[in-house]
Amino acid sequence: MLQILLKKKPYLIASFFVATLGFAQTTNNGCCPPKPCCPEMPKMTLCPAYSAPAAIELLCNWDAWVDASFIYWQPSGENLELGIADHNTGSDDDSHLSPVTPLVGNVVNMHFGFKPGFQVGVGINFGCDDWDGYAEYTYLRGTDTVSSSGFTPGQIHSFWISPAILLDESATNFSNGSAKWRTAFDFVDATAGRWYYSGKRLTFHPFFGFRAAFIRQRYSTAFISDGDLTTTFDKTHSWGIGPRTGVDGNWMVGCGFRFFGNAAADILYTRYNIKSQQTGVDIDVGVTEIDVSQHNLGYLRPHVDLETGIGWETYLDCNKWHLDFSAGYGFQVFFDQIMFRKWLDDIDIAKSIAPMGSLFIQGLTVKARVDF
Repeated sequence: MLQILLKKKPYLIASFFVATLGFAQTTNNGCCPPKPCCPEMPKMTLCPAYSAPAAIELLCNWDAWVDASFIYWQPSGENLELGIADHNTGSDDDSHLSPVTPLVGNVVNMHFGFKPGFQVGVGINFGCDDWDGYAEYTYLRGTDTVSSSGFTPGQIHSFWISPAILLDESATNFSNGSAKWRTAFDFVDATAGRWYYSGKRLTFHPFFGFRAAFIRQRYSTAFISDGDLTTTFDKTHSWGIGPRTGVDGNWMVGCGFRFFGNAAADILYTRYNIKSQQTGVDIDVGVTEIDVSQHNLGYLRPHVDLETGIGWETYLDCNKWHLDFSAGYGFQVFFDQIMFRKWLDDIDIAKSIAPMGSLFIQGLTVKARVDF
C-alpha cells in the first residue's frame, strides 16, 4: 500500500494544491466576502421632519379673514422739551447770574398722552403648503401740549428760539412759554407667512414682506416777555418703505385661550421734507423772521415692534366660521425719526444742528377677527 502511495505521490501533491485553491476561492467569494475599506452608509428609513400646519381650517369656506383693532397708543419722542424754568429770583442786580450758579432750574418736558386710533386688515390662506398673505392699515393722530410760566418771579429759557431772532437782549428770559406737538401716522404692512405647530400647544408664524410708513410732525412754540412775542414752527413730512420680517407665537393654554408674543423689525428708506420758521415781534424794534426749508433728504431708518398679550378663539356653525378676540400691549421704536433743527448763534446765523431723536410708541391694541 505504501509503495502504491509513493508511486502516486506527484498526483496527490497536485490534487492537494488544486483543492486548496478551490477552497480559497469559495471562502473569499462565497460565504465570507472581505469587508470593503469604506462601508456604504445605511439607507434612510424615516421621512424628513415636517412642521404640521396650524392654520385655521373651516368647512365650505373662502379661506379668508378680516380683522379690526382699536388702538390706544402713546407717541413720545426725544428732544421735544420746551426749555428750562429758572428757579432764580430774577432781581434787577442780576445776582442770580453769578459765575457760581448761572442757572438753576427744571427742564419743562412735553406731556405725552395716549391717543385713540384703529387698524384694519384682510388676509387669505393659500393652497400651497398652508401659506397665508396679510395686509394691514394703521391710522393714528394726536396732539400733545405743555406750558409753563416759570417759578415766580423766575423765567423760561427756550430751547427753540434762534439767538438771531431776539432783537432785544432782555427778551432771552421769557415770562411764559408753551409748545404743541402734532403727529399723524399712517402705516401699510403687507406680509406672507405660515402657521405651524412646534409640539402640541406651541405655534409659530414666521413672516416677511414690506412696510410703508407716512409720518408727519409739527412742533410749534410761543414765548412772551414784556409784551414781546416770539414764535417758532417746525415740521417734518416723511415717507418710508422697506422690507419687514418677524415671527408671531401662540401658547395654547386650553378652552380656546392663549398667550401670544409677536416680534417684528423693518428698515425703511425714508425721505424727509423739513421746514423751520421763527418770528420775533418786539414792540420797540420791529419784526424779524427765519424761514428755512430742506427737501428730499434721504436716510435709512430702522424700526422694531414687540407685543405680548392674551387671546381667545372659538368655532361656530359646525366649523364654518371662526372668531378670535385678543388684547395686547406693544412697544415700538422708530430710530432717529425726529429731525427738527436747532439754531445756535446770532452772529453766524446759519449755525445750527439737527439733533436726531428717536420716536417711541407704546399702548394697547384690542383686536377682533372673523374667518370665513
